[in-house]
Amino acid sequence: MARFPKWQDSERRLLGHAWGKLPVEEIAQQLGRSENAIRQEAYKLFGTTLDREPMRRRRKQPRVRFYSLGLAD
Repeated sequence: MARFPKWQDSERRLLGHAWGKLPVEEIAQQLGRSENAIRQEAYKLFGTTLDREPMRRRRKQPRVRFYSLGLAD
């Protein structure tokens, strides 16, 4: 048996239907694969591994620009 078994079409279909609707942990349990394997295959299929909102926060203070300080030439 291969160390990393190839993905079957049925597994990809299930991933396509479940991605974004179910948590990664649950998808991994249903497919019998690791969470990292699920995220990696999702990246290959959909171009993203984000199964949740990005965790980026907005800046609390505005960014200071040189022209706003009158230092730009």
